[in-house]
Amino acid sequence: MTFAIFIILVLGLFIAILNILPTAAALGFSFAPSVATIVAYMNAWNFMFPIHELLYCVGIVVGLEIAIWVWKILMGTAKFIRGHSDGS
Repeated sequence: MTFAIFIILVLGLFIAILNILPTAAALGFSFAPSVATIVAYMNAWNFMFPIHELLYCVGIVVGLEIAIWVWKILMGTAKFIRGHSDGS
């Protein structure tokens, strides 16, 4: 009986969260031109400010950080599976 009440409450909470979320649709009419304008401004000012190089550097650093995070997660999972302690 308690389990059934718990399941109904969890499903009700899940449906309530889904009702709060916005509907999935294509990009809005005002969003796509704004992105095009930002890209056009970046291309126009790229001769003076190294915008593309900055984006390349940010991409490299973000990729490196993600690789380090994935490596730590994989090693932690391997230690857990092998039965080693994580220092506790």
